[in-house]
Amino acid sequence: MRVATMWIGNANMDVTLKNLAGEDTCREACGGHGYLRASGLGDLRNDNDANCTYEGENNTLIQQASNWLVNLRRNNANFVDASPLQTVSFLNNMNVVLQTQAQESNVAQALDVHNLLKALDWLTAWQLDATVKRFEQLQFAGKDPFETRNNLQRTIYYVFYKFVTELPASAEQQVLLKLLSFYGANLITKYSSLFYQGGYFRNSSHIELYQQGILDLLPVLKNEAVGLVDAIAPPDFILNSPLGMSDGNIYQHLQRTIVSTLVFMSVLIGGVMSPIRITCSAPSCKIIKAH
Repeated sequence: MRVATMWIGNANMDVTLKNLAGEDTCREACGGHGYLRASGLGDLRNDNDANCTYEGENNTLIQQASNWLVNLRRNNANFVDASPLQTVSFLNNMNVVLQTQAQESNVAQALDVHNLLKALDWLTAWQLDATVKRFEQLQFAGKDPFETRNNLQRTIYYVFYKFVTELPASAEQQVLLKLLSFYGANLITKYSSLFYQGGYFRNSSHIELYQQGILDLLPVLKNEAVGLVDAIAPPDFILNSPLGMSDGNIYQHLQRTIVSTLVFMSVLIGGVMSPIRITCSAPSCKIIKAH
């Protein structure tokens, strides 16, 4: 059972794909500088590409985890006993979870981290129930069901949720709760069609609460962004990127990086090798022929 739980945890933690998406977003946000060799973002992307297949192709891991869940559901197994890490223990009351519907009537209720977890619990239970029914229909028809899916985001949210809610009351916890609400609300909007399809949402006002909540949180988290990054950022020496130094002097560090690498660089002009000088100031660097 512990091995099975490790598989479900491994499949749920599809952070490799999120890392790739995050690295691309960061590189694009830095404009042309993000594509510089010195930025280090290209190396991060190249190194992370292999992470997607170290333990097997991601879709294969998802299928293995899904097959385990389907077998537990079809055999009426005890999800608590089967989940020492509590990743799927909430499914032990799956029939009760499936009967729940959205009760939120304002943005504050929609962004409540407990209500967000309840919604993600329902989504995972509904997808598993629908998958089991589809599995049995295909089996009855004599077909071999190859693809089954479960919601992978719920475990990531749950781990974050458990960590934040167990923190002592503090200003830091309040910021992390807002970040957790922002992440959860984005997941809800991402899978909004499934919430309507399964009957968890009953009218358009429900999804609008989450959309408005996201808009309300954006300016709040914007003011906390630097502090959140500094809290988890590695030291400058480890980061080793002129774009991410803690002092924020991007162009001075960019100039130092380029000059240290190309200090004796020359260009061929008219058959004569001429030294050059590199100067950097916002928003670009210039190569100037030395006289």
